[in-house]
Amino acid sequence: MSRFLRVAAFGLIVLALGACQTNQPSDEISSRDTDHALAKTYQELAVAYMQQGAAEIALAQIQRSLAIDPKFGMANNVAGMIYQRLNQNELAEEYFLKAVEFDPANPYIRNAVGAFYCAQKRYDKATEQFDAALRNPLYREPEVALSNSGLCALQAGDSERGERLLRESLVKKPTQPRVLLQMAKLSFEKGIHLSTRAYLQRYEQVAQPTAASLWLGIRAERELNDTDAVARYAEQLVQRFPDSDEAQRYFQSLSRAP
Repeated sequence: MSRFLRVAAFGLIVLALGACQTNQPSDEISSRDTDHALAKTYQELAVAYMQQGAAEIALAQIQRSLAIDPKFGMANNVAGMIYQRLNQNELAEEYFLKAVEFDPANPYIRNAVGAFYCAQKRYDKATEQFDAALRNPLYREPEVALSNSGLCALQAGDSERGERLLRESLVKKPTQPRVLLQMAKLSFEKGIHLSTRAYLQRYEQVAQPTAASLWLGIRAERELNDTDAVARYAEQLVQRFPDSDEAQRYFQSLSRAP
């Protein structure tokens, strides 16, 4: 059991004992606070289990949270995420909509619901949720909704809007690996190879290379006629990811070379 799970379990014991001691009418407010704290602890446990890939255990924890406080927005949101992971999309949407109903101003909920709708290719609904998240001036991670909205726009075929949102996201936080890599891909597709190089260099400063990033680097540096850079990327690709599709494409490209 992870340290977080041990601490959370101890917290449940303390909260449960406190709840048992609260039985006077004058303690109603304290009781409600204790109930919400208990529901929040179960919700945090559910998130921890979900992050470890234990979706069924996470589901049991979130059901406990909702049994205590059915109108807890974040708990409904987590339930939606768990059901989405379990490919039970009708239930996922039901809980996501409850989350929005009970906590409509919460940007983290709106972002999660937007990501759900984008995965379902319901792009208009996704945009509506991302925009709602971004309207909250207290949102501490606007780059997340911006990048999700941008990637969703690209998926929907709106490359102009997608690129604009990704650029805005990088203004908010310049060190986002998936956004930097996506911008490198977009630059390559547009034939702006120096820009591809620049984005890949920024990507490599904040993330480990992937087969996809190395193969993109090979192709960009070939266009820039930098044989040394091509060799460096190729060496990493073959050594790190010898069985990848990208490595196979690299070898095939050698056989086609003049």
